[in-house]
Amino acid sequence: MRRPRNVFVRFSNEEDFLKALSRESCDIEGAAYRAFHWTVEFQEDEEPVQVLVWLMLPGLPPNLYQESYLRNIVAPIGTFLRRDNATRCATRTDGARVCVLMNIDQEPISSFWIGTPRQPASIFQEVEYETLPAFCSCCKVQGHNLKTCKTKFKERKDYKNLRNIKSNRVWVPKEKEDAVNTAKDS
Repeated sequence: MRRPRNVFVRFSNEEDFLKALSRESCDIEGAAYRAFHWTVEFQEDEEPVQVLVWLMLPGLPPNLYQESYLRNIVAPIGTFLRRDNATRCATRTDGARVCVLMNIDQEPISSFWIGTPRQPASIFQEVEYETLPAFCSCCKVQGHNLKTCKTKFKERKDYKNLRNIKSNRVWVPKEKEDAVNTAKDS
């Protein structure tokens, strides 16, 4: 790794890897970090589009909490990594909570059918994302989206004009401002 913000860590045990990768809060002595699975497509100048996301499947029947079922159920969203302990032990039956590796440069799925759509035995499943980060498809950075991208804004012609427009604000000393406001109120 050429840049100091990237650290490469290799795990010999897949269970340890999944636990480290799917941690909800990641910090070392108060400094936050984000873990991600390295791939051969990794580029240090761009943040990965594959991110870990914890999600809730509210109302999912407990008989579908088995890992093999959950892997298939969340496949349209992303790659199943793990389920939380309450889902694994079925101590919370109001829904399943799972961690998936998903592509954030695509629109997240808000609901889907389990089984044949609109059939009596099928389930219409909603998805609640707990930790869905913002991602900008223009500059390939997490933390903001395309609508608030400064890079995209700078590329517009308006940006040059906005820099040249002088503010029409007039600074007035506090005493005069109070006198002006009092006169307006009268």
